[in-house]
Amino acid sequence: MLVEDYLKEFLNERTASKGLYLVLFYPLSFMTVASWRGLWMLLDYYTTTSLTSACVSHAIGFLIVLSLKTTSTIIGVPGYCVSERHVDPSKNIFNVKLCLRNKTACSRIVNSFVTVFVIGSGVISYWRGTWKIVATMEHASGTKLNISSIIALGLGYTVLCICYCLSEYISTFKLNLPYSLLMRALEQIFVYILGFVVVASWVAIWQLMDIYLLPDQPIASALVGHFAGIVVLYLFQGSLNAIAPPGTCRFPDNEVLDGFDLGSYLKRGSDEENTTPRSHVDETTILTTMITSV
Repeated sequence: MLVEDYLKEFLNERTASKGLYLVLFYPLSFMTVASWRGLWMLLDYYTTTSLTSACVSHAIGFLIVLSLKTTSTIIGVPGYCVSERHVDPSKNIFNVKLCLRNKTACSRIVNSFVTVFVIGSGVISYWRGTWKIVATMEHASGTKLNISSIIALGLGYTVLCICYCLSEYISTFKLNLPYSLLMRALEQIFVYILGFVVVASWVAIWQLMDIYLLPDQPIASALVGHFAGIVVLYLFQGSLNAIAPPGTCRFPDNEVLDGFDLGSYLKRGSDEENTTPRSHVDETTILTTMITSV
């Protein structure tokens, strides 16, 4: 994050800049997962894995991103999907929350610290808490793990479809600026619901893969999942989706309600040019990621 401007300038000057960005995605996404695992395990160790710890982690994580106006950062695939056909890769990695807008060494350090350690930790904390809450609810249901996972996956994707259709419908309305307090509250509730069902979908898919994908060979199962995921992301031109906080930070502009304009993965480039400018969350969709997630 400290050298993001220099790195982007260097890559943008290269003839095959887009290809270099796609190569960069792999180590960056790998380090993102490593940072998630590290903080997740530390929180488990020092706060235990109890439901109380999960609820506190969930609440604190959401309050952090809410206070910094970056709540959409908690939404991962299948809640959104960035298509490399329609976006500039440089605008979807190393995005920094500009707490200080002047370009000084001190501002770079502050902005990078807030983006990586504060917002990144908030997102990880939210996901950890939500994950454990969903897993606890599944176990409390008394049904077999595979059945409860399938039910959770079905419910998650159903809610995601409803949210997508609702966002498409609401985006057709002309809303006057500035938005009212009620509208902003509904905006955050909408994003919260999206974030929760996304985590629920992840829990379900993760558990189903543990059950059915080489359950007796965990290392082989992990390798198959890792490389199959990379191949799918490259084939569907969605490798940028593997980069999550703290490797990037999504935040809306003031003209678009956060989470209400999810875009379309299948939209053609010419269609994109004829639409109004969208926020960093906007080159996204829910429906197509249901294909790539599975």
